[in-house]
Amino acid sequence: MVVVFHFCQRGAALATPPEGILSVLVRPGETAVEAGFGMGYLTITMARLVGETCMVIAVDLRERMLAGARHRAHRAGLASRIRVQWCRPDALGLDGRVDFVLAFYMVHEVTERRRLRRELRRLCGLGGRMRPVEPVLHVRAADLKASAELAQEGGFALLEARLIRLSRAALLGTASPQGE
Repeated sequence: MVVVFHFCQRGAALATPPEGILSVLVRPGETAVEAGFGMGYLTITMARLVGETCMVIAVDLRERMLAGARHRAHRAGLASRIRVQWCRPDALGLDGRVDFVLAFYMVHEVTERRRLRRELRRLCGLGGRMRPVEPVLHVRAADLKASAELAQEGGFALLEARLIRLSRAALLGTASPQGE
């Protein structure tokens, strides 16, 4: 299962082609969850990458975004692969295990980062991966490093840090079940 978090405006989506970020991280056969998907530019790409037998669960708290995602999924012929779900402002409300989390342009918007990290760590389970991506103009390198360190305290290990076009990114992974 894959979880993707992002607040993506059209300019950000164009500056960072979805295929370039996702094709090496999202694999066929994985279920994807995208929270705070905004206009859903990554949702369609993810639905194509997971393949016909899997699904992207697009989670947002704004009904307008949920309706837009349903419309775009239908128009792209991918409605059977995309499930749109409402979430609360303080929790995703998801259960299960996750293989990958993409936190795209949204962690800096979250006030309860420790709570988010705990929920993501629970979802990732053993062997899960997370790539936080933040805009260079809004988030300093030191802030992304602090966010990665916070995630490390909760059971993620830093696998890489890099620049992706106009963004700062890290790749975090889990090596053991939570609590071990």
